[in-house]
Amino acid sequence: MKINQTKLDRAMAQKGLNISQLAIESKVTYPTAHRIAKGKAEAISFNVLERVCKVLGLTPNDLLKGE
Repeated sequence: MKINQTKLDRAMAQKGLNISQLAIESKVTYPTAHRIAKGKAEAISFNVLERVCKVLGLTPNDLLKGE
């Protein structure tokens, strides 16, 4: 499963968040937030996904897309 970049970008823009702010608010490292935001994450733990989704007001289902 991959992250739906369009939804992620839109949610970050609506919340006025950049990658650094997403990392801080979701309590993940900057490199992790950067890989997620740029679509380069090869794997993402459910724990990290949940924290990012909570900050963005989304569910994991909103962000994940099947291949």
